[in-house]
Amino acid sequence: MPMRIGVDIRELADGKMTGIGRYLLHFLKWAARERTEVNFFLYANQFTRLSLEAQNFRVRVMPEKITFLWDQVLLPVQLKKDRINAFLSPYYKAPIFSPCPACITIHDLLFLEMYHGGVREKMKNLLFIPLAMLISRRAARIITDSHFSKADILRRLKADSGKVEVVYINTSEGLFPEKDLAESERVRRKYGVGYKYILYIGNFKAHKNVGALVDAFRLLQEEEVFKDYSLVLGGNKDARATAIEKKIRDSGLEGRALFTGHLEESDLRGLYSAASLFVFPSLYEGYGLPVMEAMACGTPVACSNRTSLPEIAGGAAVLFDPENPGDMAEAIRPILLDEAKRGELIRKGLERVRKLNEKPCPERLFEILLSSARQGQGGAAGNPI
Repeated sequence: MPMRIGVDIRELADGKMTGIGRYLLHFLKWAARERTEVNFFLYANQFTRLSLEAQNFRVRVMPEKITFLWDQVLLPVQLKKDRINAFLSPYYKAPIFSPCPACITIHDLLFLEMYHGGVREKMKNLLFIPLAMLISRRAARIITDSHFSKADILRRLKADSGKVEVVYINTSEGLFPEKDLAESERVRRKYGVGYKYILYIGNFKAHKNVGALVDAFRLLQEEEVFKDYSLVLGGNKDARATAIEKKIRDSGLEGRALFTGHLEESDLRGLYSAASLFVFPSLYEGYGLPVMEAMACGTPVACSNRTSLPEIAGGAAVLFDPENPGDMAEAIRPILLDEAKRGELIRKGLERVRKLNEKPCPERLFEILLSSARQGQGGAAGNPI
């Protein structure tokens, strides 16, 4: 009988695309192309929208009213009906009692490290820890994005180190240095950016630390040599951007620091490639994919020296203290002024991306599922995970 793999695809909701959603789609596209002999059972709710079709895909839509009941009752019942050999969850949720080995994904533990929603959110997250520890203990495998995150999982969730697997995320095949000057010009015009700009791409949550980047840019703007540079903040402009907008106004940077708003996936290569420098000032990352995306497009990178970022950058970026705008400005300055340094960072960045992309992330995920299924056939299948 062909292997039967279950995947929770609820993250593919109508009208939004999250990082986890992109992670899922990357795996599913690979599965449709490379593993046609395997049947993939995709578990969805009423809000799920999957545009991808394949002969080896079977979609199961189960209405979700109460998430806990969907996770812990509806899903395990359906897994048993479908005789699933191994199950993949793209996040920490999974049935506590599963009829098959379950592999969960914990990209990071940001929600336990930094609180932005007040006392109520902090208490909710702290109360969640026992459930997360239970699910982690019962999971067949825990997949995470970096050795930093693995250490965090072992420390905070007391997980078994032998079943935590580090799988680096690949950059998109569509990200490489843009050589077409007309395409770069099209993207610049579309988003209203100039020819010399420092780029940030991401969201504007507090841990992304974009305000400190604005402070560092203000320091650079005090020098005549940097007056013709702009700061481009790429990503959906939401309520969290209000404080950053105020900082820009108060710093006298209006017209020189600007938001792009929503970025089309097809425009990323052009926007990254045309940037003079990509800066990522985050205080906490489980992986930091934008760093690798910028490197893939041949853009020099300066990034925070915190959490997973030194590991992922692998010596191919200039590191700085993200809580010190002066240190950030000092890291940026020589990259913009020294062509030899820029060339060295570009070369190292492209080499780093090639190394992290050597093995497709979906292939590693499938190997982990296959190993878990074989262990299940050896006696674990049908037992609590």
